[in-house]
Amino acid sequence: MIKKEEVKRVAVLMLAVFVLAGLAVAQQAPPQEPPAQEPPVGQRQAQTAAVGKTPPQAKTEDESKAFQAAAQIQDPPALEAAANSFAEKYPSSDLRYLLYSRAMFAYQEQNNADKCIEMGRKVLALNPVEPVTLAMVAIVIAEKTRENDPDRDERLEEALHDAQMALQTIDIDLVYTPGTPAEQVEKSKRMVRATAYSAIGTVYLAEKDYLGAQRNLKMAIDLQPDGPDAVPVLRYAIALEMQTKYDGALAAVNQAIELAQPGSPVSKLAKQERERVLRLMAAPPPKPKPDPEDDDSDE
Repeated sequence: MIKKEEVKRVAVLMLAVFVLAGLAVAQQAPPQEPPAQEPPVGQRQAQTAAVGKTPPQAKTEDESKAFQAAAQIQDPPALEAAANSFAEKYPSSDLRYLLYSRAMFAYQEQNNADKCIEMGRKVLALNPVEPVTLAMVAIVIAEKTRENDPDRDERLEEALHDAQMALQTIDIDLVYTPGTPAEQVEKSKRMVRATAYSAIGTVYLAEKDYLGAQRNLKMAIDLQPDGPDAVPVLRYAIALEMQTKYDGALAAVNQAIELAQPGSPVSKLAKQERERVLRLMAAPPPKPKPDPEDDDSDE
């Protein structure tokens, strides 16, 4: 429905996670010299850096050069071909999944959802606990799946599984360069979590579990590090409307309209949803069904 706007924003922010990991750095960085003296307490607090799972390393110089050459390719099909070639030449390399992750984001940038999912699945075949890819694949599948897809249930199950796995693995399996400021890493984690919750909420919305959709989309909205995005806010409004929570739905859809780019598909859909909510609010309440115990037609 509105996948392009949300997933593009997600990809831009989540790609920064791979930058943090030193994606194009395949050689071990030389150890840094310790400071000559311990800085004052205030400076120590300001310089606090996160120490996480270190980026994978090349085993040989040839492997490192081959990886860096492939990682420079911008064209998605050429990058995919280079990733396949690298994986064939270095079948035990720990860097293989990083090239497929770059191809995943490159295809997403072209709005090629099918190839984005395909590359993401290749990443997960090599690294099943990679949280950024888990969240990315989850949201793209959730967005791409339609009501009449023959494999709809399997796709929604896959999206739900991947999103839940992203939430489980984010604290221990996110890769980033040691020394990265803790605030920057935490922002990346919040984005991954927000994406995962948005995917779960989207799946629940498709499955007509409106309360589940409401709860997960609200978490996604609250977690977005740069403020809420119009798409999950609009979905949140729809989840509320489907539960006849019209006041909350109207407030949410008005927020979505404010957040959306004027004239964008999201803006148009949000305005349509607002009109629908207003009509439902203005409609007279349905007459209550008669209680069978009050039916005295047999007397």
